[in-house]
Amino acid sequence: MTHPDEETLAGLALGDAAGASDDLAHVATCPSCSATVADLRRVADAVSVSPRRLDLAAPPAGLFDRIEAQIDDEERDSEVLDQAHAVAPSPAIAQSPPTQPVAARARRRWGPVGWAAGAAAAGIAIGLLAGYAVWNEPAPPAPVEVASTRLDTLDTRQWQGMATLLREDDQELLSVRTERLDAGSGYLEVWLLNRDGKRMVSLGVLRSDGRSSFPVTQQLIDEGYVIVDISREGFDERPEHSGDSLVRGTLKS
Repeated sequence: MTHPDEETLAGLALGDAAGASDDLAHVATCPSCSATVADLRRVADAVSVSPRRLDLAAPPAGLFDRIEAQIDDEERDSEVLDQAHAVAPSPAIAQSPPTQPVAARARRRWGPVGWAAGAAAAGIAIGLLAGYAVWNEPAPPAPVEVASTRLDTLDTRQWQGMATLLREDDQELLSVRTERLDAGSGYLEVWLLNRDGKRMVSLGVLRSDGRSSFPVTQQLIDEGYVIVDISREGFDERPEHSGDSLVRGTLKS
């Protein structure tokens, strides 16, 4: 009887409906393969109890015993064939010493093939644990909005976008979303200006699609850097603000 390989059994344990019909039929009628699929399914289900924390559980009792038993069956089949050939040996063969001592056969039970099969089964079980945990990991909590502002042109007060201060995992992030602004022959830079009108810090370059996010600190906000400004900058060696502001807005809680 030919059994499906470990990968096929693992797929069936995960509910893969793409398995061949003959594999499904075999598992339905083979106690050994059916039990292996059930064990692997229990391993995968156990991981879903705590998907964010991967606690690797030991394979179910009896899994490796069944693998060992299957290897023993193959060994016994080989021994039966050897005995069948030995029933009517030729004179030359009958008087020759056994080519494989009994002790060697006993040791062969967990030789390279046995260890390889055991390692493959262990790898499947561990792979199922890790894969199942990743696939079922819940989405992280949504960021919390702390403050926001419209971004309007300075001359006509026309709306051009929004800036939103978000808090996620005890960190602040300034999310900027604007219409496509004209960078001219240069680029667009995002700033935080202080309420005193004298101090400012650069957050970085605004992407050409008008969508960028910048890390900020709560200390910066507490010190009064709450005015979001987007300026047109030239490709020069001057790090200071060009004075050519396109849009601006003040963050409000």
